[in-house]
Amino acid sequence: MPGTGTPEAGGLSFNELISWFNYIKDFNIIGADVVELSPDYDASGVSTAVATKVIREVLMLF
Repeated sequence: MPGTGTPEAGGLSFNELISWFNYIKDFNIIGADVVELSPDYDASGVSTAVATKVIREVLMLF
């Protein structure tokens, strides 16, 4: 995601991230946090859209 203070080249794709969520859904997760979102660094707004989808997917796990 470009809208972060520390972008990681070659990081996970959105689909890979979702597959990890499917893997961890049977664990006893009690919390989650979205960090490093900085919309000012992303003029396209895609980082904010991805962050909101990630939050939605995490909430749907519980």
